[in-house]
Amino acid sequence: MNQKPRHTGGTLIRRVIKLLRENGENLPLNKLAIACSGGADSFALAHLISKYGKRVISKQNILIVHINHGWRDLESDGDQKFVENYCNSNEINFRNYRLTAPTKEELKNQSPELLARNERKKIFSDLEKEGYVVLTAHHADDVAETLIWRLCSGKMDGHEAGILFRTGNELRPFLTSRKDELKLFLSEEGLSWREDRTNHEGKLLRSKMRMKLMPVLSEIFPDFVEKISCEANSKRGLKEIVVSG
Repeated sequence: MNQKPRHTGGTLIRRVIKLLRENGENLPLNKLAIACSGGADSFALAHLISKYGKRVISKQNILIVHINHGWRDLESDGDQKFVENYCNSNEINFRNYRLTAPTKEELKNQSPELLARNERKKIFSDLEKEGYVVLTAHHADDVAETLIWRLCSGKMDGHEAGILFRTGNELRPFLTSRKDELKLFLSEEGLSWREDRTNHEGKLLRSKMRMKLMPVLSEIFPDFVEKISCEANSKRGLKEIVVSG
């Protein structure tokens, strides 16, 4: 963790440290779990903290957590192996949680997205009992997407911040960063990541929004993500400027 990051990595790690401190976190942390699916967002977070985050936590106190939902069979197993291999190669503690895919009966009452979210929350709660703070990689694009979803579904009341910085033991230090910036960081580091095809199939609600709605909004309002995210930041009391992707 003594390496010096390049431009994008340096910007990201300084921003992460600033947000953690502004939100009352005493650094360095004692026990930290980083949720990593293998996708660009969470992999960028895991790599950034484990390689350049010595002011956040000692590397030996990091646990990278992968949750295998089992939705995509061999592809899901490939995601798990990708994260595990990275941890083994870089001497980082790793833990995998393998879940059972939801049944048709379960899907009658809840969406697969909500079921997956509930399972993740249970795992984070168990990690809290072990003394872990959990980092997740929600970013500015997620904030804009969430606010638009809430506005269109009539669920905006009391949620003007979009996504909170902290929920229980879960912290979200990328809320003021763009997704393209996270991909640029990984490219600068010479790293690839895993792509979840369900994000591009247009079957799940979030996938439909990303494929059909968000590109149109970006075309009409090129800086709408920055504007929405900055407004959400103000609701959280954050002064950080969202960086354009």
